[in-house]
Amino acid sequence: MMKVEIEEQPEAQGFAQGLYDFLKLLEEMENKKEKVRTVSGEFEGPFYSKVVYGYTVKLGIEKNDLRKRNEVK
Repeated sequence: MMKVEIEEQPEAQGFAQGLYDFLKLLEEMENKKEKVRTVSGEFEGPFYSKVVYGYTVKLGIEKNDLRKRNEVK
């Protein structure tokens, strides 16, 4: 019997990991039939730095989303 060892792949980092996480978020929204989700969080960086972020993901386009430029206040 042949023994096969499977190496674990290192976790994706940087842009690739961010893209993966965003695509998973879209998948979750689709499965839960959500149209809008607000995301926020924070994480520690080097040299005692901290990143705080927040964004809103909206799926689909509604009539009010397509205002003309001169209508935007």
